[in-house]
Amino acid sequence: MKGEPESVEEGLELLSLGVGIFDRHLQLQFHNSAFRDLRKYPDDLCVAGTSLHALLLLNAQRGDFGPGDAEAQVRERLDEIITSGERQLEHEMSDGQVLQIQYKRMSSGGFVITYQDCTSERTAERALRASEERYSLVTEIP
Repeated sequence: MKGEPESVEEGLELLSLGVGIFDRHLQLQFHNSAFRDLRKYPDDLCVAGTSLHALLLLNAQRGDFGPGDAEAQVRERLDEIITSGERQLEHEMSDGQVLQIQYKRMSSGGFVITYQDCTSERTAERALRASEERYSLVTEIP
């Protein structure tokens, strides 16, 4: 993408989509504030050069990957990311927030990781299913 770097950064900063760009060594090179805020990363961890391992370890330690050995959970996720090259998933965090997460490998060997909050959509879907179930119970009375 050509253009003035500050214009690109300003544009990415305006997005509600979290964007993190990692080099081929899986070191953070750029992120917007939504990337940090959606994962609730501390400011001092979201700096250029922070490893993806360190970010995933924080996620694991606070329970975002469920119970288990945090280091093993991080290794598993790193292996999935590196092996697949491209992956999209939804993940419910320990606080109930639901994120759509996408990993895409760049031609340089690095990765772009995006986070999008889809909590309200999933909550609405659950409410609709519950309403449909209640309606079904009422209409199927003999």
